[in-house]
Order: sequence, then C-alpha cells, then structure tokens
Amino acid sequence: MRVLSAVLALLLLAGCSDPEPTPPTQEQRAEAETKVEELAPDAWGLGAPIAEARQDICQEGQQSSKVSEVDSACTLGRSWIVPAAASRSDVAGAIDDLSDRLAEVGCESSMRGGLDVAARYWREGVQSEPGSLPGSSFRCGSRGVDVSTVSPEQSRPRSIVSVGDLTGGTVGEKDTDDFGADVRREVEASGQALLWQITVTQTYAVRR
Repeated sequence: MRVLSAVLALLLLAGCSDPEPTPPTQEQRAEAETKVEELAPDAWGLGAPIAEARQDICQEGQQSSKVSEVDSACTLGRSWIVPAAASRSDVAGAIDDLSDRLAEVGCESSMRGGLDVAARYWREGVQSEPGSLPGSSFRCGSRGVDVSTVSPEQSRPRSIVSVGDLTGGTVGEKDTDDFGADVRREVEASGQALLWQITVTQTYAVRR
C-alpha cells in the first residue's frame, strides 16, 4: 500500500508540473530585434562599432519565499564597443554628450547619479584612468541599456553571456555570438582614450 501511495503521489506531481514554456514566435523575435536596433549606436550618431556581440536566450523563473519571478521569458541583447574620446582632453565632453543623447531618446537612469558620477570622478581627479570610470544602467521604455567604459589600459569588455535575468535555468538553445578573441587587441589598437560598451536588451515572450 505504501508503494502504491508513493507511485500515485509521483504521478500526481508529474501531472501538476508546469509544461515546457512555448517557444517564442518569429514575430516576437523580430519585434524584439527591432526594439533593440532602435537604440543601436548608429541610431544615436555614435559612429561605427569596432566590435559587436549578441545573445538571444529564453529562461525559466523561480518562485519561492525569497524569489518571485515570471514563469518564463526571453531576452535579446546586443552589445557594441564604440569610440568615445580620442584624447584624455575629450573624455569629459564624451560623457556629457552620451548623457544628452540618452536623455533625448527618453532613457532614465536606474542607478543614482547616472553618468554624472563618471563625469564628476573625471573632473575631480577621483579616477584618472578613463576605462575605470563607472558606467550606469538605464531604462528606455521597455528596453534596458547598460553603459560601461573601456580603454586600451582597461581593454576587457563585459561578456554578452550575462544577458538574461531569470534564475530558473535556460530553456531550449541559446543563441550566443560573443566578442571575438581579438577584441582586446582591437580596443588597444583603436587609438582612443575612451570607448563605450553599450548593451541594449529587450525582454519578450513573457509568460506569467
């Protein structure tokens, strides 16, 4: 009887388990791609990127006493490294220019101070290495924008594999095309005192 009860309990649990999330449609992916491309560097007039990366990933969320996430969602992310300041004397102006461009497209900083912190650190001499200046994160409508600094002295960009916030594991196959192995050499050979790494993400196919 105990064995039969255990089997019945397992069958009931299996019958109540959540089904595999439905894969996103091509239309959903295309819409997410359009949203991301609207904030690509060339749309802001920032010039041609020296390197690009992308990731498209679907994940499951978790529900517990400490974590409350959606059931599943997909995130499309693209990251670009773009020239910002050819010389150290151009760094302050580059920070102000990017701040203005973000404001013009309706982006709001999700971190206190935004890029103003980087501007203050540079002008006050708190940080003398452009590639070590703090970046910031922004919400631009439904999209997230992360801005970080890179320079020949601090030439390692953030990997695109960090795109996607849910913690329940990957669903299906993720599509990842990270920066190439020679990206650091490209940054070092750029002739720039400061470069931006701009990562734009769009969540789609959310299931609650």
